[in-house]
Amino acid sequence: MDKKRLFMVHGFNNNQMAFKPLMEYFESIGFEVTFIPLPCHGENRTEAKEYQEALKCFDKTMKRHIKNKPYSIVAFSQGGVFLQLWMEKQKKNLPEKQILLAPALMIPFDTIIHRVFDTLPMFFPIKSFSPKEFRRYESLDVW
Repeated sequence: MDKKRLFMVHGFNNNQMAFKPLMEYFESIGFEVTFIPLPCHGENRTEAKEYQEALKCFDKTMKRHIKNKPYSIVAFSQGGVFLQLWMEKQKKNLPEKQILLAPALMIPFDTIIHRVFDTLPMFFPIKSFSPKEFRRYESLDVW
């Protein structure tokens, strides 16, 4: 009998270590667990400089792992937002089950936020305040 497949998607600036205890637990009860890195959180930190590029990168990663087999998924914060946006465009191969942990919120009136962002430079780093053992990088680049 094949193991049940479970994907885990992290949040903004998390690394795989943040999910290690949860991944180990699910593996111990018979799941095949795969960690899905968000765009710009893996080895290539510059793979997507724009929102649409990031969604395409996430789509490509998900499709590479799905392989038309059943799966469930746990997504945290920004990972939950990427998952929901990705699922809106999918017609098939959706997860059998999903668990969203503290999902990030969609902001109403985002046009105001866009106007503010238009006044900022095209690129700048943001220091990470995540606990050191859970963060992947000391800072993240905002494009």
